[in-house]
Amino acid sequence: MKNKKAFTLIELLVVIAIIGILATLAIVALQQARQNARDAKRVADMKQISTALDLFMYENGRYPTQEEFNSGSIVSSSSGETFMYQVPTAPTPADGACDSENSYVYEVYDDGADYSISFCTGKQVSSLSSGLNYLTPGGFISGDSFLGGEDDFSGNSGSFVDSRDSTSYNWARVGDQIWMTNNLKYLPAISSSSMVSIAEPHYYVYGYEGANVAIAKETPNFNTYGVLYNITSALTACPEGWHLPSNSEWTTFTNIISYGAGNEAYRCNNIPSQIAKSLASTSGWEEGWNDCDVGVNQSSNNATGFNILPAGQMSSGFTGIGEVAVIWSSTLESGIYYNSRYISNGGSQVDSITSNQSFGNSVRCIKD
Repeated sequence: MKNKKAFTLIELLVVIAIIGILATLAIVALQQARQNARDAKRVADMKQISTALDLFMYENGRYPTQEEFNSGSIVSSSSGETFMYQVPTAPTPADGACDSENSYVYEVYDDGADYSISFCTGKQVSSLSSGLNYLTPGGFISGDSFLGGEDDFSGNSGSFVDSRDSTSYNWARVGDQIWMTNNLKYLPAISSSSMVSIAEPHYYVYGYEGANVAIAKETPNFNTYGVLYNITSALTACPEGWHLPSNSEWTTFTNIISYGAGNEAYRCNNIPSQIAKSLASTSGWEEGWNDCDVGVNQSSNNATGFNILPAGQMSSGFTGIGEVAVIWSSTLESGIYYNSRYISNGGSQVDSITSNQSFGNSVRCIKD
């Protein structure tokens, strides 16, 4: 009787190993193909959005506001013509290092004359680097080289993007200082007004009492006024390369745009030419809100371009929106009280006051 030939155990193990390797290679190739397809869709989406935005600009003389863009479609405000019925969203899942940035974030600048849309690619796509990239009216810009206006900070004003959440901020040079001219919007967590602490960091959005950061970011108060911080969160909230200004840095700023040293009053004359440009387009604030040169309202010329808004405060609950702005400094005065700056409705002066560490105040950052 003849013995039938068969695979030895070693041969079977070799075959199984080869099949396993081939299967692994096939799965990896499939995953890479899917990732490449998602990256290709992200770039294609940007090209389609770019065309729609150019058509909107041609018809309206400006790019859409953030509210118009975030409505989900791109529609002419003058004729009602629809240029994009549904603004695409980023494909999922996120790829590469895009876990926290896998979304399309639209920002508009200079009263609608400029915009950027941030998007994240898992791998390098043509000249675009892996990670965060930007679409602008001039085309695509790799995240490594995006300046968001004058991000090299060599000029007198410009804008930059906070890499933590893709939020764009304007800045202006004031003497030797460089200041953000928007309230900080960094919001890693959210607290209700009943959550008060000196030791724990708290982040408040005026009037919002929920626990969902995404929902808080959709509120009008967040979009207009930014975030209110207790001092524990404020001290570390500024983007990399920026910091919470000290009392002396605030005093330097106010002295520069006042009559002279020791006088912190905001006046309508003797304003340095490099900041005598309004960056404000918002109207409708309460009549008389600082109607000289620092605030924004119906009558304010906001000549300094500093855009101080009456964002209110979180002290014993939310209070003062539309009436006061209270902005932190990093200087501890005594006990549990930190120095801050207070601007009231109709005032022409920035007052130096103290605030309890647990209060929620606005934050303006200054360049390191």
